[in-house]
Amino acid sequence: MQVAAIPQGLFNHVSEVGPKGQILLDYVRWLKRRVETYEEPGYRPVFHLDVYGTVGDIFDNRPSEIADYLIRLEKVASPFTVRIEDAVVAGDREAQFELTRALTGALADKASSVQLSRDEWCNTVEDTKAAVDASAVHVIQIKTPSLGALHNSVEAALYCKRNGVMAFLGGTCNGTDQSTRVTVHIAPATQADLVYNKPGMGVDEGYIIVFREMQRTLTVLQSRKEVS
Repeated sequence: MQVAAIPQGLFNHVSEVGPKGQILLDYVRWLKRRVETYEEPGYRPVFHLDVYGTVGDIFDNRPSEIADYLIRLEKVASPFTVRIEDAVVAGDREAQFELTRALTGALADKASSVQLSRDEWCNTVEDTKAAVDASAVHVIQIKTPSLGALHNSVEAALYCKRNGVMAFLGGTCNGTDQSTRVTVHIAPATQADLVYNKPGMGVDEGYIIVFREMQRTLTVLQSRKEVS
């Protein structure tokens, strides 16, 4: 199994990350050892860590200090890329974009390659477009249930791609196998960068559904290409 991104454990409270983020640092060290122990040559997954704003909580939403901590994570994970989802969570959309933009700038000033992913305050097509226009993020998780209709996910993904932001077709572990298969079909149509492993809280069930639907879709596309 070689997925493009390996997700986090459940780091949704400061106590799960550690007072100074030490628990998360230890987790990344463990994850790196696991990948290096069992990897096949050339496998370089992204470590995609959703922290639910806890890193911002630990460092009082001070961009420079948060950036310093994320760079520590980056060094521990090297040579694997680190992507942090919701490093900070603010009280409203504009504050969210301002804070994330400041953090993006702090990381750039420190020559870091840590990627920032956005989930909170990106609940509609308009939210997504505003986040892209604000240059506030590297990746946006497009949560299909939140956006309300399938065409909204397509529009949001295409807007991200047109403007140099990675599109992550996400969702929820409470989704269905049917919604998962539909999401898979949006991915090649929009050239999305990542698809959420869903449904379920485990790995195998969601992975099997997503992978098999991908294979079926690619096989059909290839057969049509050969006929034409």
